[in-house]
Amino acid sequence: MKVRTLVLAGALSVCIMASETAAWAWPADLGDARQVQSIKDPATGLEVRVLVGGGADVSLEVGDRTVRIEKQLIGRTAVTRLITPTEQLTLSVDARTITVRGSLGHAQASPDRRTSLASVRQLLGRSEAVKAAIRLLGRLDLGPRSPAGHALLSTRAMLLTETGDPRGGDELARWINNTRQAMALTPVSMQTGPDYCWKEYSKEAVAAWDELEDCLKGVKWYEVGAEFMCGTLYDLRAIGAFSWYLHCVALR
Repeated sequence: MKVRTLVLAGALSVCIMASETAAWAWPADLGDARQVQSIKDPATGLEVRVLVGGGADVSLEVGDRTVRIEKQLIGRTAVTRLITPTEQLTLSVDARTITVRGSLGHAQASPDRRTSLASVRQLLGRSEAVKAAIRLLGRLDLGPRSPAGHALLSTRAMLLTETGDPRGGDELARWINNTRQAMALTPVSMQTGPDYCWKEYSKEAVAAWDELEDCLKGVKWYEVGAEFMCGTLYDLRAIGAFSWYLHCVALR
């Protein structure tokens, strides 16, 4: 099954099926998770851990002395958990709702309640954990051929977008441009193997970017609450594609 088919069926189908009762999820307990990959970031020397199981489809972990970041796909919800010495924050996103819970309180927003987005942005804007996560993710550089790097970059872009900072879109655009160039230089003759998996993943990333640009222009079906949906849908789609990639390269 090609990545676009799987991701659309899994991550994006929540646009139709999500409900208020499924709008929020605690991060899964990682106690039973199995580590399948460890990546050393060349820019920082930090370890990025990839895990499966433990209640989540896939989990990404990275941290330094200032913040620990856990990124998970749990069913149809992308969950970002930030932990600092003084704060904990959980940001849960599906195609209809953003929910924030943590040390600073609780806020929820959806496109049919546009005024609710202000409360989410205010809470995220007050969060030192969010600021620390944005800084840490901005220091990572896993390269244009790293699905894990793209998933973490998408998380940074989402956090920037939800706090009203436009830099996330510019950073994603640079990653996509580099990926387009790398795709053009990667011949794939087999329908299996790492090169095939990466190229299919990259096609999905580029397609998601094209739809993100449409979203930012307020076209297609994004018109209602477009500014709210853009970054969150891209982030959800990115972690869903990363889960597919792990299946493709048999790291599950």
